[in-house]
Amino acid sequence: MTSKNTLLQQLEWIGGKRSCLQILNTTPHSVQRIVITQSTQERLKITPPTSCKLSFATQDEISQIVEDCNHQGIAILTHPSYFTSFDHVLNSAQKCMTLLAIDSIQDPHNLGAICRCAAAFSVDAVLITKRSIPGGSHWKKVASGALAHVRLCPLTNMKDALTSLKTKGFWCIGLAEEGDDYTHNITEKKVVYVCGGEEKGIRPLVRRTCDALIRIPTSRAFSTLNMSHACAITLSQRFCAQKNDKIIKK
Repeated sequence: MTSKNTLLQQLEWIGGKRSCLQILNTTPHSVQRIVITQSTQERLKITPPTSCKLSFATQDEISQIVEDCNHQGIAILTHPSYFTSFDHVLNSAQKCMTLLAIDSIQDPHNLGAICRCAAAFSVDAVLITKRSIPGGSHWKKVASGALAHVRLCPLTNMKDALTSLKTKGFWCIGLAEEGDDYTHNITEKKVVYVCGGEEKGIRPLVRRTCDALIRIPTSRAFSTLNMSHACAITLSQRFCAQKNDKIIKK
């Protein structure tokens, strides 16, 4: 599996106050250009990085740049520093690591929400098939600055990636409504949680690669959770368990 990926080299536009400010604060060197309305600049008082050009535009002009995004009067052109290669993830595997694998996804909003969950609960990388990465800026706006804190790893083949991770000692756990176990050891040192698409769930070949399938206890009357909500609950449980485990050991 190659580490080369054209996604790592592209420039992209990102809109939205929180997303833009997060990138400007954490990776200012990646920003090539800032387009902002006069009123937004008066409120935010942005000082552009030395290598970056700031120019003023109207709301409508910015809307033409980031068509699918509520840009809030600001957009930036930047290198997508949140992308990483699978080789890097594999070769930098630590003693304790949490990964999230998105086998497929249809709703761009869900991807943005999942990135927020991953950032909030210290996920080391989000693995996602290349064909599932949506175009446009909407999902990045939904991520609301989380992309400055989480790494997205585009994959050609999810099954092969999981198989490689298992050789590095990772425990692969699939999230499935029909899973028969939700009491697994969430303090396991190396875990990759596998989440399927909104309609069909985890694909059969990927499902068979998982060491276990787990479910989240829900009401029998309504058992279906949105995939981003399922990720949030699962990652929160692991995050809290690991935090408590460290406290107990101290």
